[in-house]
Amino acid sequence: MSHVSISRSYTVLLGLEAYVKTRKRGKRFMRKLVHGKDKILSPEELAKREEAARDKSESSAKEARFLEMKREAEEKDKENYNSRLLEKLHLTRSHAPTHESGEIGQRETDSDVQVSGTGPENAIAPEGKRSE
Repeated sequence: MSHVSISRSYTVLLGLEAYVKTRKRGKRFMRKLVHGKDKILSPEELAKREEAARDKSESSAKEARFLEMKREAEEKDKENYNSRLLEKLHLTRSHAPTHESGEIGQRETDSDVQVSGTGPENAIAPEGKRSE
């Protein structure tokens, strides 16, 4: 269509779009028409078909729930495996130092903290001269 003008190309495009849209409308209308006819002539058969379609959707929903639960269980198992591995390597809080060793660490940090009046800054008087 390289030799056709832009306006004619646009017209062809619009025509194709209208054709596709009309076909979709026609198919939808025919489905409604056939559904209405089936509803009037054989409601039992229609009910069976709708039930079968509903069963398919329910079974697919059940399958999705099952797969989700299976995936969650696998993640939980993997998480448990990782936590057991970390415990074996003594990298978790369950293998953290006990309370006695925690007190030793606290004493070390307490020695770093100085009580007011005993530090080197307190040896200098406010006038800027050292008291001996």
